[in-house]
Amino acid sequence: MGKEEILEMVVRELTEKALEDRRESLSEDEQQLYTEVGKLSERARDILAKLPKEEQQTLDDYFVKTNLIADKECAFLYVQGAYLEEMETRIESITGTIKTGNLMADTCMMRIPKPSLI
Repeated sequence: MGKEEILEMVVRELTEKALEDRRESLSEDEQQLYTEVGKLSERARDILAKLPKEEQQTLDDYFVKTNLIADKECAFLYVQGAYLEEMETRIESITGTIKTGNLMADTCMMRIPKPSLI
């Protein structure tokens, strides 16, 4: 398994876990939206079943490919978010080091006697 495949698998698993956790704490409005989508999905399947096979296949292909694009874009954004989070961590680390460095410099400056004007 290549690096790209492993990354894709990890991103998919992390995304699914995050969505699972999110769905456990949906607001009432969000729960209602999921319920509506479920009902619309049932109606869409009923309508699709009434179409000729060729038209069913065209719509099915469209939905599958649209979802595939959405999955890939979601994975891309997930990786970008992870990248940004890593950059924020690095910046905080550097900033913390600089702050610590400044604090240490300030502490050292307090220990150095001020030059006498005489």
